[in-house]
Amino acid sequence: MHRLMHDWYPAWLTHAPHHHITQLNALKGSVGNPIELFLISLSVIAIFDLDTAALFCGFNVLTVVSTFAHANVRSNPPLFYSYVFTTIRHHSLHHTALSYEDTRCNYGNSLILLDRIFGTFRDGESEEVGQDDRRRLSIYEQFVFPFQPLINKFKARHDEPSSADIQGGEYIEK
Repeated sequence: MHRLMHDWYPAWLTHAPHHHITQLNALKGSVGNPIELFLISLSVIAIFDLDTAALFCGFNVLTVVSTFAHANVRSNPPLFYSYVFTTIRHHSLHHTALSYEDTRCNYGNSLILLDRIFGTFRDGESEEVGQDDRRRLSIYEQFVFPFQPLINKFKARHDEPSSADIQGGEYIEK
């Protein structure tokens, strides 16, 4: 689902607010649009038919790993850990401020092993995170972000002069 959110524009609109964070920290893994958070949770539940206890156990373990991956804490984990689990070093590249294209690696929020398997792993670290103009979005802006293209289209259509507003080839201000 995370990779789909980077590959399909409508899904990217729900995920992009998460990439507008300008500093990674332990709580930033949960920052984003509610639609995105719902889709990511739903994808895990829909794909895997697991026992409820296993789901809760898995969610808790992966939440801890994801929190660590978003935390701005330097550490030197054992080699086996950073081969299987995502670290800040890996995930900072995914949040890099360089360009949208540079974010298309290290999708694994918790399991970097999946990126290694699917060929989307990239080694390295980014010093600067955030997208576009690196401006943090308010909670309201995060919520309406997926709908912004529609809002802009509506505003543009609303602001266009109609034929009733034009008389004799001149625009009449209302």
